[in-house]
Amino acid sequence: MKQMIKEQNTNTWTDILIEIQEIKHSLLDAKNEQQNDERMQQLEHNHNATSFSLPATQTRQGRSSSSTITNNESSSSHINPSDINGNKTQTIVLPPPTTAPVFYGKSSERAWQFLMRVEEYAETVHMWSEDMLLRGISQFLKDTALEWYCQLRSSQQHQQWNECLQNKDETINEFIIRLRAIWVEQFPQETEANLVKHLFCKMRPDMLNIMGCPRNASLQETLLEAQRVEEIIYHRMKDNNQISQLLNNTTYNNNSFLNRNDASSNRKDEHMRISHKVINNIPYQQMRRNQIDQHPISCYHCGQSNHRTRDCWNKQEYNNNYSQQPTSYSKNE
Repeated sequence: MKQMIKEQNTNTWTDILIEIQEIKHSLLDAKNEQQNDERMQQLEHNHNATSFSLPATQTRQGRSSSSTITNNESSSSHINPSDINGNKTQTIVLPPPTTAPVFYGKSSERAWQFLMRVEEYAETVHMWSEDMLLRGISQFLKDTALEWYCQLRSSQQHQQWNECLQNKDETINEFIIRLRAIWVEQFPQETEANLVKHLFCKMRPDMLNIMGCPRNASLQETLLEAQRVEEIIYHRMKDNNQISQLLNNTTYNNNSFLNRNDASSNRKDEHMRISHKVINNIPYQQMRRNQIDQHPISCYHCGQSNHRTRDCWNKQEYNNNYSQQPTSYSKNE
């Protein structure tokens, strides 16, 4: 709910700032026109002053007849004051006194008018940017508006404190600076011992598990121990990266060997498939039958046909008789 309110307030401020920019441009145009009118009035005033500073003889002659006065006035209207005095007229425009706008938060006040005025005041008087104006807007608020701003600021600080945790790639020195800045605003009455306790609660878990100093140690001792733990974690990560790199290289080599074995097995399967296809081919079978008919099988032991040597009866009988004889070895063997 607080996050939604924060986003709505941010969007409202953004829209108001855009409107202020547009109104500011129109005000600058009107201001330039006003300055031009003031310069023209200043020139006319100087012109009238020089017309009254003419010699007394001309004024006396002017009093004698109305026609002479008319001629003198018409002629003096074409006289340049710079030609009479011999010097160029310098116009000095003094800026009007500016007071800082204040917003009380009353129902009769218009918030967008206040924002327009405060932005113009901050830009022209103090040369502030929009970011600086948002940081220093509290000095232009009073009563109800200031109370509302303090409540909003307090809720934002509480949310920032809850979300303030050490990041994975953040060192302990960087984190303690960020934590201390929020801690001073959130708990201005606490001491350094309380900051050490908060540091242990918001530290990274991997660092907290290795921390060897007690919770009641000073802030300096805690930071030194945390720096030592950071070095240990760094060396561990470095060793783990080297081991993982070696494992990746070994896995790559094993995969290459398996791929080569798979390729050889695939070649064998292809050869068997082709052989099986050739054997099952009918023309091939017919050709083998013709070759068998042309060259009948004959036994190399007895010389008879229609059987092979391993199936020869005479050979089997010869082997049986030979096995019954006593074994003797000669020198030639």
